[in-house]
Amino acid sequence: MGLNKKGEYANYWGSQPEDLVFGGSSTSLDAIMSLSRFKLLRRCFSFNEVPTTLEHDAAARIRSLLNLLKITGGLYVNVVCCSSTWIALNYKLHCSRCDVADRLDGIVGIEEARALREEFDQVSKIRQHVLEVMLPFYAPKRIVNMDNYYTSVQLLQELELKGLYGRGTIRANSKHFPRHTILDESKCTHGDSLQAISVDYSMISASWCDGDGVN
Repeated sequence: MGLNKKGEYANYWGSQPEDLVFGGSSTSLDAIMSLSRFKLLRRCFSFNEVPTTLEHDAAARIRSLLNLLKITGGLYVNVVCCSSTWIALNYKLHCSRCDVADRLDGIVGIEEARALREEFDQVSKIRQHVLEVMLPFYAPKRIVNMDNYYTSVQLLQELELKGLYGRGTIRANSKHFPRHTILDESKCTHGDSLQAISVDYSMISASWCDGDGVN
């Protein structure tokens, strides 16, 4: 009998995090036998680890990280990445040429499409596009990672209103970034950093010196 080595018993029972990461579904032993029976079999039989475990178990290399996630119970955090190139280029090439209502035709109702168009008209073009892309993900426990594209404090606040967390790099000349967090480039050296909590914006802000100041 071949058995992929997954470590602790919990990795053989119930839904597994790797199913969400790698797609597909692993065979859960709880559909075949009880945990007590499995423990009894482990005492009576010796299982040889399959030499090709890595080929059949895509999550083998990150199993220890997945186990850390599982101890949080249901408090998983999903990270959604918005590619900077995709937002900056595809938006100019395609999205700005048509109306929001046209792109949502047949997907949502007329009233909802109109409400979304009115909402998007009130924000900047990049923020408008990010909010539209993230529409299916409006829910708690998700993080929007802005990659290396410059985001804004206003966008982070908009995402918070949708039940999302966001993180990204803020332009140095931002009028909204908490001033008490910004390092004085004339006095800081490479590797210096400063972190603070901004109650006004409900955000954690950080600034560090990497040749130039980064916020």
